[in-house]
Amino acid sequence: MMNRMLLLAVPLLSTASAFAQTNEEEGFFDTYLPIAKLFDSPLFFGAVVGSAVLLILAAAGFVIYAGRLEKRAAAWAAGLSPRERVDRVGSPLRAESRLAFVYLRKHAQEEEIQVLAEVLEEQRKNGKIDPNLIYLVEDLRAAPAIPILRQIANGKSRAAELAARALEHITAEEESTAPADAAR
Repeated sequence: MMNRMLLLAVPLLSTASAFAQTNEEEGFFDTYLPIAKLFDSPLFFGAVVGSAVLLILAAAGFVIYAGRLEKRAAAWAAGLSPRERVDRVGSPLRAESRLAFVYLRKHAQEEEIQVLAEVLEEQRKNGKIDPNLIYLVEDLRAAPAIPILRQIANGKSRAAELAARALEHITAEEESTAPADAAR
């Protein structure tokens, strides 16, 4: 039994020692030269530079698209009253809704913010709140809508969750700017 164990152990030990000797003999360049050649290859360089160029082109395309969308939204909203602009956020026409949202997010004045708070209050009373209005209130940091958001946040719907999050963001910003204003 012991002889059989020795017979099995000898080939295993000799293989292990041979493997250990080859690992010790291999140098840094033997191990990492293939990886260095990969990074130095024209194919790898082309893939990295090509990816960077594609990323830059995609970013430029997005900036151009966003600029054109803002111009379209400004032209679309030119003939509408503030109430019509806010009402169109909930339009069933997706393009019209998007234009209204983009316009109000970038160009809303105090009058539109007040109308936005009024529409949000009306929707709260009707029981069906458009989440886009809550997103707009949050983005615009619309202080007139804070009491309405508090009422909405008391519910247990998705709109209540959005209203609670919007309240957190609006009040956190007001608290962070209040000490700076008091120090002046």
